Amino acid sequence: MIGLTVLGVIGTSVPANGASSASTTRKRTTAKPTVSTKPPTTKPKTKPVPTTVSRPSSTGAQAGAQAKTRSGKVVVYSGRAERLVKPVLDTFKFETGIDVEVRYADSSQLAATLIEEGNRTKAAVFFSQDAGALGALSKRGLLAQIPSNLLQKVPAQFRSTKGEWVGITGRARVFLVDPRQVPVPPETVDALLDSKWRGKIGFVPTNASWHSFVTALRQVKGDAAARAWLMSFKANNPRTYASNALAAQAADKGDVAIALVNHYYLYELA
Repeated sequence: MIGLTVLGVIGTSVPANGASSASTTRKRTTAKPTVSTKPPTTKPKTKPVPTTVSRPSSTGAQAGAQAKTRSGKVVVYSGRAERLVKPVLDTFKFETGIDVEVRYADSSQLAATLIEEGNRTKAAVFFSQDAGALGALSKRGLLAQIPSNLLQKVPAQFRSTKGEWVGITGRARVFLVDPRQVPVPPETVDALLDSKWRGKIGFVPTNASWHSFVTALRQVKGDAAARAWLMSFKANNPRTYASNALAAQAADKGDVAIALVNHYYLYELA
């Protein structure tokens, strides 16, 4: 599954391979970690989901955003952490002379705030951790179209078909496995439902990347089948963690056999 950080102008996470996920092996020894690159057994059926930036609609929200820009300041709502976003915004300010006022919070929380604020919002740009939060904004007409010359900088599969958001960065969802317990990694998410993994899978139910995965599951399988998968997954007693980092560490130590995380957590363990 591929996830994107998405940028939209105020006015969405679907895996690339749908029912399968890459497998990443982390050894609990001094040897270098290895990554399984075996392709998924099913052909991708959906588009990847970006971390998104979106733009306000052409109503009061966009007018307010334009006014803020003319006054020498742009307001950004960021669902990505300050340590990741601030250097980019500092560069923008240096190159344009436009001041940036940023509000940092969870992407879903910021999306709810934008819906509540409606046309009264001062935000001009929404920097979301994933595209899922943008669906509700789009349905309410709170996103504006991004200029086509900017959209063309990103491949079509990583931007909104309506031109309302564009992917900025990408990540992959993987199985991080303990090779002592998992000599042959599972090849699909359906394989995680096997009873042999009961109590041996770690995941982070509150993380936006997991939410994007669930959205992807619904897109690929349909709501009924996705619900059935989630119920079966729950019945297998997976272990919950507060963060991807903790889930990855659990697999590294052998506390769980498999951790469902983003690919870059492997490198934090290396």
